[in-house]
Amino acid sequence: MSDLIIFYVNGKKYSFSSKLFFKFTLFHLLLHLNYNTKLIVIELNGIVIDSNNWPKIYLKNNDLIEIVTIVGGG
Repeated sequence: MSDLIIFYVNGKKYSFSSKLFFKFTLFHLLLHLNYNTKLIVIELNGIVIDSNNWPKIYLKNNDLIEIVTIVGGG
């Protein structure tokens, strides 16, 4: 049995040791990937997730995460 957890962010495969991953939330992932959390929308497994819930959602093996950055312009 593998000790790796695999998940996908915008189609890119990521893996972490399951020993470190068991307390890794969606919010932790965004910080780890250096996203500005005020300017993004997150979809997890096809469902848009409210930003208030990001620290409450623990990632699981094979999660599909889409991160969309909000860009302003004129």
